[in-house]
Amino acid sequence: MLSLARFAPWLTIPCPRRRTGGPACPMLTQSYNPTMTIISSQEIAQYRSALAEYPEALVALDAIEDCEGHLEDAAISLGIQAGQQPDRIDWLDGLAKRYRVTICQEEVKADLLNGRLAQAMGHFIETAVCPVLLATPVLLYVVKTGVPDFCAPLDLKL
Repeated sequence: MLSLARFAPWLTIPCPRRRTGGPACPMLTQSYNPTMTIISSQEIAQYRSALAEYPEALVALDAIEDCEGHLEDAAISLGIQAGQQPDRIDWLDGLAKRYRVTICQEEVKADLLNGRLAQAMGHFIETAVCPVLLATPVLLYVVKTGVPDFCAPLDLKL
């Protein structure tokens, strides 16, 4: 796993929730954020089998697992690896919103709503709007926060 100290030593703070040795999870604040999205180890295992054909997704799932399921921590780490400059604890939320129009297109949205994560990943990656390494945390964030709620702002009629 990549050591973040090489890229941004000021961001590499050991994840206080991490019980085992290994790479640190970046934390942008020293305080715990109770609204963090958690992916359980069982869910990670399910996502691994569903996304087995996407090597970048497996790398992202490894990062999520290294951060004990804390999706936002893992996304920050992956963002740095992808050349992004995460600067806020809610960076993943902003990143997902940046791709809302693409995610809420009928193909991707229908796949997410019906639990077809691999097909949604394929459609999302095809658009090439998001770095492939970040596609997994973005889509998992949308699934965990609720696809209908996430896409609701685009469904509003004036």
